[in-house]
Amino acid sequence: MDRKNAEEHLRNHIDYPATAEDIKMACDNMSHFTEADKKWMTEHLPAGRYENPEWGRWPSCGRRHIQVA
Repeated sequence: MDRKNAEEHLRNHIDYPATAEDIKMACDNMSHFTEADKKWMTEHLPAGRYENPEWGRWPSCGRRHIQVA
């Protein structure tokens, strides 16, 4: 996962609050995301509601944080 690209996308291309499904759909439609990054996001983003793009605070629903390899 390209963390820098993901963080930029999460900050600038998602309207918050957003559900995990909203975010996955937005990532899937972004041409600057590689197929591997799209797959990673689909497989690793926990279900829930996200209030903001602050990577270290995700998700706001109380589940685990996203860990980028």
